[in-house]
Amino acid sequence: MEEEATQPSTQAIEPKNYDPIPVDPQVLMVLQPASPAANNAVLHLAERYPQLVKQNFQSQLPDICIRWTVPPKNAELGYTFGRNPIKCDVPLGQQSTSRRVSNLHFRIFLNDSSIIMVEDMSTNGTWVDNVALGAPRAHDPVPHVKPSRRRVLANGSMIWLALGPVEDELKFVVVMEDINLAGWRKVCGTTMPRAMAPPAQIETDPFELPPCWNGKDGVYKADPGLIGKGAFAVVKKITRRDTGEPFAIKVILKRAFAGSDEAGKRNGENRKLGVLKEVEIMQQLTHVSLVFLYL
Repeated sequence: MEEEATQPSTQAIEPKNYDPIPVDPQVLMVLQPASPAANNAVLHLAERYPQLVKQNFQSQLPDICIRWTVPPKNAELGYTFGRNPIKCDVPLGQQSTSRRVSNLHFRIFLNDSSIIMVEDMSTNGTWVDNVALGAPRAHDPVPHVKPSRRRVLANGSMIWLALGPVEDELKFVVVMEDINLAGWRKVCGTTMPRAMAPPAQIETDPFELPPCWNGKDGVYKADPGLIGKGAFAVVKKITRRDTGEPFAIKVILKRAFAGSDEAGKRNGENRKLGVLKEVEIMQQLTHVSLVFLYL
């Protein structure tokens, strides 16, 4: 019988420094163990399923390595993790007497927007970057939104399960410098919808979004760089962390509306009126080929 999840331990174990993934077209993602129990789980995995691990030359210990050349049992689900080796692609927790790892605990998959996500499928819970999937979050900036069992994964994300006694906690750091879309599409097959590729980033992004938009505890995750730039605004790509839905956010520079002299003030006022007019027009337009405006 599954035990109920406890609160996250206050004795956090710092994740080890991880190496960038070598250029390998077969690799989709690496999960580096960041707790003693996770190290033991991966050592146990390496003995029985060597095709699911790779050696970490820094730690001299194995990491979980997901390759498209080792496809999942069910392409629609993606790669599944849990205690049951028959149901799961990556068996975890078999070496422990604890039953906190469910038979099917979580899965990692690529959504229709080409975003890599994790989904909790357990009874004891999965945490990503200290967010409990499926559980209400304290100080949620969008309290009316139903908590999601899904979360966007990024390079450096922490996946945490089997909370309780420290010796049972499994922590893994996600390592993926870039999304191997070609590899994921080979995993998912030809039936996978092909999301429209975002415009190429045109320059380094000098504009930082506030933590509520881009912090690890924020609702959204911002991609680095810009996808567009105008006379007094820039456009960035952001992804909602709990659904994986991508958006474009337009950041208007306030200094464009200011001016030190009379002519500058008039130009700033004209630009402000132009922005308000753009918003007014976009609110009146609804078409599948046009960008929808969220306010």
